[in-house]
Formats: sequence, C-alpha cells, structure tokens
Amino acid sequence: MFIIRDGRDVACSIQARHGSLNQGIRRWVQDNGAGLDFLGHPNVYIVKYEDLIDDFELTIKGVLHFLNEPYEDGIQKFYEVPKRWYSNRLVKPSTIAGKNHARYRNWQINQPLFDGRGRWKRLSSEELSLIYDLAGDMLADFGYLESSP
Repeated sequence: MFIIRDGRDVACSIQARHGSLNQGIRRWVQDNGAGLDFLGHPNVYIVKYEDLIDDFELTIKGVLHFLNEPYEDGIQKFYEVPKRWYSNRLVKPSTIAGKNHARYRNWQINQPLFDGRGRWKRLSSEELSLIYDLAGDMLADFGYLESSP
C-alpha cells in the first residue's frame, strides 16, 4: 500500500507542528521518494488521501478488492470503536507538539476522517516557490500541480 497526500498540505501540517515549511516539504519528498521504486509493482496499490475524502466508499472498496477482502457496511464509522495505539487518553490535548504528539495522534485516529485539503492555498508566493523548488517534479508526478494557483 502506498498512501500519498498532497505534499503542499503535508508541508503545512509539519510546519504547524515544528515551525518549518522547509522541513515539511523535505520530509514529504524523502518519505514518498522511498516508495517510488515500487510504483507499478503488482503488490503495490496507491491510495490518495484526497480520494478518501472525495469518495471514501469507492476508495476503500478499491483497497479491499486489492487485498481480496470484503467490504462491510459501516466501515466508514471505524472511529466508533475506541483505539488506544499511541496513548491511553482519547482526549484532544491542548497542543500537538512535543510530548503531546502521541496523545494527539491517539485522539486523531479515534475521529472521523476530516477534510484537511487546501491548507497550502494560504501560503505566500515565497513559501510556494520554496515548495515548488524542492518538490515540484514529484508533485507533478503525483498529479498535484493541476490544482496549483
């Protein structure tokens, strides 16, 4: 499974946690670059976060078909069964940085999917230039530049 999200939004998310847009886009390039050699392999299925948001059921049916698993009604309500993978707490912490990050992740996996697309549209032209300089080719390869300003 190769799960991908628009690198511009990933960079914004990492910037919110660590204060560095540069670090965010470099991490996206590194993380997704690690999977590039596997694209086209018959055992690899690509899922875009944006597709999950646009049409959860169709996207998950594709994943489950690839895995040869049945689709079950109610799968979109995964968050109704509490999971404690990162922490025993299910309450959203006041911040997401540092020690609270694991608690935040635990709270997050117990929530319905949310639409986190388009945060990058609030970036300045200088910030976007940085992103495009560092990741423009990869963003284009994954089809994300179609929605550039």
